[in-house]
Amino acid sequence: MKKYLKFIVALLLVPIIHACKTKEIAPIPPILDTIAISETTISSTRLSSAITDVGNQYISDYGFVYAETNAIPTLADSKISHGAVTAVNLSPFKFSDVIQGLKTSTTYYARSYSTITSGTVFGPTITFKTADIILPTIKTDAVILVFPTTSKLRGIIETKGTYDISEYGICWSASNNVPTTSDSKSSKTGNISIYPTIYSEDATNLIPNTSYYFRAFVVSNGVTSYGNTLTFKTLESKSL
Repeated sequence: MKKYLKFIVALLLVPIIHACKTKEIAPIPPILDTIAISETTISSTRLSSAITDVGNQYISDYGFVYAETNAIPTLADSKISHGAVTAVNLSPFKFSDVIQGLKTSTTYYARSYSTITSGTVFGPTITFKTADIILPTIKTDAVILVFPTTSKLRGIIETKGTYDISEYGICWSASNNVPTTSDSKSSKTGNISIYPTIYSEDATNLIPNTSYYFRAFVVSNGVTSYGNTLTFKTLESKSL
């Protein structure tokens, strides 16, 4: 009888013992959102993302990884690190950074990441492209006045472009039908702030009764842009 009672007691204690055991919690990794791109320039852009669910594990680091040639960037590529997430159970956990020093007119790959005990979790990969350099637009406009040895010529700078303007003017040649600044020129230095800007330059030391080619030009960031080519002919020199 005693043995029977012990057996019954043991059976009753089994579920109680199991109930008292520590219940193991299944690990839940964080979930990262797709990156949003904004404020893109020729050498920088802003990346914005979020940890939409922080999960139930300690996040020791999070941020962005990006690369020019690696279509699936990792921690071995360029990265922006924020360190550990200190806010517990805060979802979504938003973060944003401006990355600089990028190449102009170049496509990059990027994704967000978070590091937990079991490894690194990544968000979806996106691509973005830095902006192109835009050159000023310029037009060779007209011949204003013509004399035997001088002429007044006009150009128009229609738009600025990416960089400030350092020089603008008119170049001309009697022999080169596509004149450049290596030929004769007259110019002004310094940036302008109003667009379009109409300006004129005096072509001097010309030969009487001679046909000339001329073009307007503008220099920005060391690059020279030209307008269309026009022609004029100086007047004959009157004999006294």
